[in-house]
Amino acid sequence: MDWPKCAGCLACLLGLTRRIESQSSNQLVWERPSPADPRIPQEVVLNLAERFIAEQGAPQFLEGQRVVPILRLPCKPRDRFVLSMTTPTEQAGQGVQLAVQKGSLRINKQDLVRPVLWEASSPKRVELTVLKGSELRIWNCWRGPQGQTMAWIGNAGIVVHEDVGRWRLECSQGPGLPQFDDLLVMVEAG
Repeated sequence: MDWPKCAGCLACLLGLTRRIESQSSNQLVWERPSPADPRIPQEVVLNLAERFIAEQGAPQFLEGQRVVPILRLPCKPRDRFVLSMTTPTEQAGQGVQLAVQKGSLRINKQDLVRPVLWEASSPKRVELTVLKGSELRIWNCWRGPQGQTMAWIGNAGIVVHEDVGRWRLECSQGPGLPQFDDLLVMVEAG
């Protein structure tokens, strides 16, 4: 048996899922069985959170799409960004959490360290200014059953489409199968 290069989760050790090296991109790709395969116990098919943990947050490839747990943008003090969100699936309780590494942001004349913006209650366009720090971090979150803020569990992840100074984030919340249309976020520099 070939032992995996990663932490060696149960699914890899049983041969139910495995990592392969992509010849074209020189990156690791997870090859996973179909969740409908009756030979595969559902509890051993890895979700995105488990894959991110095993790979220390490295991007994962799922059905040909590059998925990240968090968008990281280099920044410096006084950099400005505009953010807008929509929930095309009418999924209630969707939002984003923001942070600047060793820094803070200004939103609506308030200096904030780790704000959460909810799609249902935020303005259509949110302007933010980096006060200090070197990396803006953005990740999706959602409200749990008791109204708590949830993130980075189950199949939470983001597919990022980048253009010059613009990023489109297609977000999947954690519960259920990955669906990258739970929340759409546009981020623009400047």
